[in-house]
Amino acid sequence: MGRTTNYRAKIRELMKISDRGLLKLPAGNHGLAVGQEPQLHGFEKVLRLLDALKSVGLEEYPGVCTRISKATSYSKSRVSDMLSGKAPLNSRFVKAVCAAFGTNEEFILQGTGEMNALMPCVESARAENIAIREAVSLLESMTEPDRCRAVAMLKEMRKVFDKETAH
Repeated sequence: MGRTTNYRAKIRELMKISDRGLLKLPAGNHGLAVGQEPQLHGFEKVLRLLDALKSVGLEEYPGVCTRISKATSYSKSRVSDMLSGKAPLNSRFVKAVCAAFGTNEEFILQGTGEMNALMPCVESARAENIAIREAVSLLESMTEPDRCRAVAMLKEMRKVFDKETAH
């Protein structure tokens, strides 16, 4: 089992250190040159990105970096570095995440607009897809006779539904 990384806590700690003027890191750390102060708004963008991902169901759990990596073609370590504040969050990465997960680029980069860029009809389709996957999973877990009975019941329910909506 993988370990859970709390990226929000890491970023908030870096923000506190930065506020106190104590963050002077050696070259290579956090993507900063020697003595360079981090840009606070960069940390805020990471927090907004984490919030936007959470709004579309992508929580901080083991494997989150792998999932983002697969969806965006960024390496898992690079994703982790950006989410933890070790590397600057770049706009190309933000665009890739937004395209892959339906988050709002404007919200992440400027802090304006909605977190979730999906339209209500897309949200509804996403919910239906989740329900279909759950139903298929349930059917796969049944014995063959139970699965046949369940499918027959679904077909009957569909006939009744079609008749009711036709009138």
